[in-house]
Amino acid sequence: MKTMSRLLPSAVVLAALAACGGGSDVLNIGGVWKGTWQPVSPFTDEPFQGVVEDGGPAFFYDHDGFLFVVPPIVGGKLDSTSTLYPPYSFVFTGGDVSLPAGIKGDVSSGQMSGKVFVNGAFADFQLKPTTPTTGQVDIVAGTWSGNYIGGAIPSNVAWTVSAAGDVIGHDAYGCAITGKLTLLDAGKDLFSVAVHSTGASQICAGSMTGLAYKSSHDDLDLFGHAAGTYYYVTAHSDKGAFVAEFQAQ
Repeated sequence: MKTMSRLLPSAVVLAALAACGGGSDVLNIGGVWKGTWQPVSPFTDEPFQGVVEDGGPAFFYDHDGFLFVVPPIVGGKLDSTSTLYPPYSFVFTGGDVSLPAGIKGDVSSGQMSGKVFVNGAFADFQLKPTTPTTGQVDIVAGTWSGNYIGGAIPSNVAWTVSAAGDVIGHDAYGCAITGKLTLLDAGKDLFSVAVHSTGASQICAGSMTGLAYKSSHDDLDLFGHAAGTYYYVTAHSDKGAFVAEFQAQ
């Protein structure tokens, strides 16, 4: 895994756990956002995206699985304290499962841009709204096979999902997973996530909540860019967090 020397100084490197606002008005910005950030050096853009609930939390993450959980965004300014989580199954040096992170910037219905700050370091980002799926926004019942983004190898996870959104599954770390996906807004391709992860491993992070969306594309090339139906899921608790990509079968 790369060292994020600009955003995360050398004192904040990763260790594998497996081995051991602005104004008062709510903006109409719910949905999926995609863009870039510069976590390593200026002018080096890397993929960055967000899933945002109007009046609710936002989840910003990169393709290495670093996840920012952001309080509800109100007004036209970003100015809040968020929480940064490492990729699933990792902790920061010192054993921390999360770090406080500042976020400042500007927000409109067509763009978000600004900076995130962690331990005195920063990274620029910019995001624009996108439409991930060309099909109906719904829950496809069946077996969802996938991977935690950026997790230690192996990082596979499998869920059996009903049309009503009930989840039963397991992952490579021995965690048993149960929970529920609920459609929040078909027009914005948003689902709420509430899952419970239990097992002997410390990685199993208990009751977790987050957001998900449906996509027609394998953005992360975890499935060879094969045609299909995909779901991107974010979730967190005080014990850890994950970003996962699933292919519904």
